[in-house]
Amino acid sequence: MTVNGSGSAPEETPRQIAERELLAARDDVQQMAENMRARLKQDEQDQQDQQDQQNEQTAGE
Repeated sequence: MTVNGSGSAPEETPRQIAERELLAARDDVQQMAENMRARLKQDEQDQQDQQDQQNEQTAGE
């Protein structure tokens, strides 16, 4: 079925719209998860660096 019989692309069905939105949401969630993993890794590295610095200060006393 074409829009107004003009030969243009068919309209999306409600299911197609929902699938497209679901895929977009999935992509967003995956990106957020990647960002959270990167942030956690950085936080762990920062914590380790801070601990190492404290150990160096303690050893120097």
